[in-house]
Amino acid sequence: MAEEKNNINENENEINVPEEESNAARTLRMRGISVEAEPSEEPIKKGGFFENFWYHYRGVFLAVLAGALILGIGIFQVVTKTTPDIYIMYAGPHYYENTMGVMNAFTAVMEKDYNDDGDKVVNILQAVNYTEAQKAKLKEEHDKMAAEAKDGSEYDFSLDEGFLEEERNRFRDEIMYGESVICILDPSLYKEIEGEKMLLTLEEALGYKPECAYDDYAIKFKDLPFAEYYKVFSELDDDTLIVVRRVTAMTSIKGKKAKARHENHVDFFKSIVEFVPEE
Repeated sequence: MAEEKNNINENENEINVPEEESNAARTLRMRGISVEAEPSEEPIKKGGFFENFWYHYRGVFLAVLAGALILGIGIFQVVTKTTPDIYIMYAGPHYYENTMGVMNAFTAVMEKDYNDDGDKVVNILQAVNYTEAQKAKLKEEHDKMAAEAKDGSEYDFSLDEGFLEEERNRFRDEIMYGESVICILDPSLYKEIEGEKMLLTLEEALGYKPECAYDDYAIKFKDLPFAEYYKVFSELDDDTLIVVRRVTAMTSIKGKKAKARHENHVDFFKSIVEFVPEE
């Protein structure tokens, strides 16, 4: 009987452990903490293919969709982007708020589609620069406007020197590293780059030195029939100069394509200089 009693006690103390119960769950249950899952109020329904796909892969799907959209926009921009045939820089006291008229004037005398893309396009880069004399002239004009103002309003004259310094750096960077080969410049800026290290001589560019030449490297732009014919250039100062930049050491590393583009610019420079208006 004692043996039977012991068996009973052992059976009473025996704990039925679920086969797949975790150690953490077993510990909680041994401490009197219930680990039984509460029955679900609604039966679990099996989702369809698209529901399961969206649940498991929506992050991947959205990432792929965003990547495809970005790639599509990039391809569209590359396909529709027009590459300029010619790059021209104007640096001086004048500023064209709309360069369309300038571009149209230049493309009107462009006989070749230099990059063979079906369009003749000129890119115009501008860099504003004032000499001290030009700054004084601007102040004089503003003072005159203030004196003539009928409504009694005042015209405060000020120049953003920080902006002007950025523009001078733009000019210098373009001369050293940029795409602009043909440059239309104020004489003060021309003095910074004149000479054979930076510029082609007119003999090299044209094969001769025109009568309207300013010196061996530059021509007074407004002395050309081209600048006289197209009135969009009438606002430029009479001493504005046009020059052709050499292939610099920094641009020569671009190889044969850079050399070919430079030759295209020299050819176009000749078209500008030798332009004759139709009668």
